[in-house]
Amino acid sequence: MIIRQGLELSRSHLVVGLMAVLAGGLRFAMASACAAEPPAAKAASPPRQVLRPGDPHAHGLSDEDLEAMRAILRQAVHDRVVPGVSLLLAHKGEVIFKEAFGDLRLDQKVQMASSSKPVTATLLMILVDQGKLALDDPIEKYLPEFQRITLHGKPPARRPTVRHLLSNMSGLPGDLLVGSILRRLRDRAGKAEGADPGIGGVEDMKKARAQFFASRNRSLAESVRALAEGGLATEPGAAFHYCTMGFNVAARVAEVAARQPFEELVRAELLAPLGMNDTRYLSFGLQALRPGPTLPDGQSRFIMAGGGMTATLDDFAAFYQMHLNGGTYRGRRILSERAVAEMHTRQGKLDLLMAGPYGNDYGLAFFLDRLDDRGRARVITHPGFFGTTPWLDKDRELVGVLFVQSHFLRVIPLVHRVQEKARAVVPVSQGGPTHPRAGADSSSRPRRAKSAQAGLEAER
Repeated sequence: MIIRQGLELSRSHLVVGLMAVLAGGLRFAMASACAAEPPAAKAASPPRQVLRPGDPHAHGLSDEDLEAMRAILRQAVHDRVVPGVSLLLAHKGEVIFKEAFGDLRLDQKVQMASSSKPVTATLLMILVDQGKLALDDPIEKYLPEFQRITLHGKPPARRPTVRHLLSNMSGLPGDLLVGSILRRLRDRAGKAEGADPGIGGVEDMKKARAQFFASRNRSLAESVRALAEGGLATEPGAAFHYCTMGFNVAARVAEVAARQPFEELVRAELLAPLGMNDTRYLSFGLQALRPGPTLPDGQSRFIMAGGGMTATLDDFAAFYQMHLNGGTYRGRRILSERAVAEMHTRQGKLDLLMAGPYGNDYGLAFFLDRLDDRGRARVITHPGFFGTTPWLDKDRELVGVLFVQSHFLRVIPLVHRVQEKARAVVPVSQGGPTHPRAGADSSSRPRRAKSAQAGLEAER
């Protein structure tokens, strides 16, 4: 949809903050590809430093391959699955497919929802590279209000850290809309007794909603202080609880550590070097009427650092290409190789009910699939509530960005077909795919995915 500005849309912007949590937390339940990989066709080449147009035929795609991809996208619009769709595929740094259908344009900015999370996390890792903070620093080192945070009225056994925030293991209450669907899936699976203490109940949801409405006219710092006063739901580091508001805490940590407003910081350190000139954070409530990322007193305005971005195909393709390049873009090192590897390494495991083709492991703000024996993913992604699905496939040296603006449950089959076709037409680079880590039961994924698919379909 076309992004409009002004107070009249503050309610729709609220949807980003309250509902963007769903797509990243729920794993799209699709059958994972278990057919043999296509044979290696070309030797691996050094990554391109800047994405550029390429000839798809030179990358092994035929006219039939291209038309088959177009047919998938056209059909989704024709069948009214989505009002519009756009797709960019880049192989070895060259754009080999970039087309739009229906009411989406190729240059259109869309709401990224939870696809925003890796951007915020990458900014934090840049600050780690610069020595301004450390992943295992306690949050209270930067935000004194977290010195007093409690768990059920008592101090937690250990203090939440920056790493905990970026891996959704901070102990802060999990996103409640995700929780309501998970409870239904557990009921159908006969696991109602395994209720998640990090989710909360109806009263918690009402409290969270009221807090969000109050926060949207506060500064970022004020909203984080209120979150700290609300306390923890579980012990930090004990379990994965998908928490979008935790990324606001991460954003506040970043601006304190760097002594610069968050939006100015992310623009200078990440968006501008990557040429992501069309990427912005949505503002909320009365703040939507004010220009600029800071309030009159100099504080940062309230945003959703884990769910409030708007961006274009080209911008997010550049971001994922930088990650595929190991942290470089435009001849400049944006992120160290060590930091990239850390973000792509397993930090926690999801509920099996979330398992799908992206795997059920989580890194630092990325969903991970096909882990090697060091726990590092060969495929990473982070979809968003409105259906945005950027991903990268290291074995194919492939970046994909699929945009729709719809309810993510409606687009699950479309995402599946697009990614399946991309895997079929883009060859694995020489050397073939890295095998999953030892002990991984990849054969069980299709059965778990099928079970979750039935539950998700019932939510429509």
